[in-house]
Amino acid sequence: MIYKNIMLNINKIIYLIYHIVMYKRLKDVNMAKDKETLSSIYRSSRTIFRLLVCSSISFFLLTACCPCSQEETTEEAPPPKLITQTTTEIPTTPGKAQYVGASSCKTCHANQYKQWEATKHANAFSKLKGPEQNDPKCLKCHTTGYKESGGFTILAETPKMVNIQCEDCHGPGSTYKSRSIMKDKNKAIQVGLVMPTEAVCKKCHNPESPNFKPFDFKARYEQIKHKL
Repeated sequence: MIYKNIMLNINKIIYLIYHIVMYKRLKDVNMAKDKETLSSIYRSSRTIFRLLVCSSISFFLLTACCPCSQEETTEEAPPPKLITQTTTEIPTTPGKAQYVGASSCKTCHANQYKQWEATKHANAFSKLKGPEQNDPKCLKCHTTGYKESGGFTILAETPKMVNIQCEDCHGPGSTYKSRSIMKDKNKAIQVGLVMPTEAVCKKCHNPESPNFKPFDFKARYEQIKHKL
């Protein structure tokens, strides 16, 4: 771009000089009285004309061929990244078992889902009052998968993960929820299905609970057991 401007200005100067000289030469021609003087005037005029032609050709070649003379282009800056508001939702981790919610279980286990709806587990979250609905000590046993991958975080973000659902007893279902796996109980257990034991229940039914009552596993299990 710089070279192009320089050549353009030089060309204009030479063109201006040519006109000035030619004007003077025409006056000299009118005043000249011998052939030698006229010949000298014509030779100098041709020299200036050739210089102007050469300058014009050089300017054209420089403009057409030289990459330095091409118009400078500005690289557009990439658009700014949108800043999204972060939430407290626990991100899912590829390759790790994730909680999917009782609605996914219902697809194949409609009878078991209906039976679960009649239990106290299905309404466990509603037992929490006021500040208790934000108390981690309460939420870990009144929601499903609290602070686990795909599990409950806060009510506004994960309302489908309230209450004590299937996966609180059977483990996160992303690895065994498909029909092809669930039709084979042993295969389902191998990939993550948990068969409830007394230890599973006592994760919540223990003295840490402010409403703890003596827990008889066999008697209580009879109230919630169902066919797989």
